[in-house]
Amino acid sequence: MVGSNEHGRELEHVIALRLQKLCASLRIPCELSGATVAANARDDEYLKVQPLDKALVADFSACADAFARWIETQGWLEGATSATINRLTDEAGKKLDTSDMVIAIVKGKQKIVKKISVKHRHDALKHPRLPSIPDHLGVTDEGEKAAYIAKYNVIWEKFVSESSVAIKGKTTFKELKAMDKDYVNDKLYWKLNRLVIELLERYKNSKSAVQSFFSYIVAGPGNEFITVKNEKGRLVAIKHFEGIAQPSSMRRIEYPYKGRKTTFFVEFDNGWQITFRLHNISSEFYRNGKANITEKLDPLCINLEDMIRIEKIPKESQP
Repeated sequence: MVGSNEHGRELEHVIALRLQKLCASLRIPCELSGATVAANARDDEYLKVQPLDKALVADFSACADAFARWIETQGWLEGATSATINRLTDEAGKKLDTSDMVIAIVKGKQKIVKKISVKHRHDALKHPRLPSIPDHLGVTDEGEKAAYIAKYNVIWEKFVSESSVAIKGKTTFKELKAMDKDYVNDKLYWKLNRLVIELLERYKNSKSAVQSFFSYIVAGPGNEFITVKNEKGRLVAIKHFEGIAQPSSMRRIEYPYKGRKTTFFVEFDNGWQITFRLHNISSEFYRNGKANITEKLDPLCINLEDMIRIEKIPKESQP
């Protein structure tokens, strides 16, 4: 079964090829970067083993076609003499850059860079991993960062040790929840979220820390882009993460949010309201003799339509 991450990557693949085709139709030389060629080849190999169903293939093509038509209406390629399409690696995504793909367009002596984030039916912002939160806040005190990581490691080590005993050597979150539906929330998520909240509370009034964190999660100087979201049905959403006013503080931090121990809430003083849901990517908490640490935060802006411009365009071309 193809997972959501693979769906997103394949949509990137289809869009990259469609944009190359658009350039060819306009007689603009267009190069795929080495990283893009490698990513496309990887996707091709994966799909030989786990092919997409025909309906989803058609849906991805319709999304890519709609986006190509939108680019034409925006004049991105008018007067262009060449273009390069670059799909970014997951490693690049761990840094400031939120985009999945970059189009570098040359117009005479001018080079214009357009950053694109690709989403397949979800609205989450940048996914931070818990060990990197101090870095995203711009924390420079190595002692403070080391203390945070030490507490983080203790939480995981204690959870794995106690859980292995509780379910007699079994290793999945599902087995823990079958024993006690609140076990993971109480023994892991509550403690991890409290660790993060403690750090955010310490820096909530530091303008530089707040802006650093917000720029990573949402957008900021050097990290402006558009998102192409393939929505269920007949629409594609174009979301403009550009020119966003930066916050100077976290006005409110709430945990647990609406009684959910998996989730906390942050309201920034620029109006952005974001929930952060903690979850694990892997179904196993223990693998190969050690803790299998795969948790991440899913940030979701609950008032996004009030914060940015969102266009909805049809997948089918209009007569």
